[in-house]
Amino acid sequence: MNHSLPDELLSGRRPAVAVLCATRVDTGRWFIRSRVRVAVTDEELILFAPGPEPYVQRIRFADLGESLYNHVTGSLVLAPARDVRVRSLRMPPVEARQILTRIVDQASGLPDRAGGTPAPRSSALLNSEDPGHA
Repeated sequence: MNHSLPDELLSGRRPAVAVLCATRVDTGRWFIRSRVRVAVTDEELILFAPGPEPYVQRIRFADLGESLYNHVTGSLVLAPARDVRVRSLRMPPVEARQILTRIVDQASGLPDRAGGTPAPRSSALLNSEDPGHA
């Protein structure tokens, strides 16, 4: 497994918000799909999942202005981003609200309401493997 993937993607920056989602994607493992990690930087939303063929997607905030949280499915829906492989991310509402606040503020050019303090567990979340999957 490539544990340095998040460091390469983040270029040494600490994410303002980091979430390990319940959403899984195919990353080249036989029968195991990898969980998607979400990192929010000052410029973009980064989705990634480690594996032999890692999944990486960078999305500009300007492309996410219609995003919303679907409380029925428990998913953050990324919209109108059209060229994104994963458009729905299953996560708790608290994390989704943090991400949506960043998206709205950055897409509209408003000052940062989310606090700007990096998530305390962000590097542990971003570098963690799926429990029980070596």
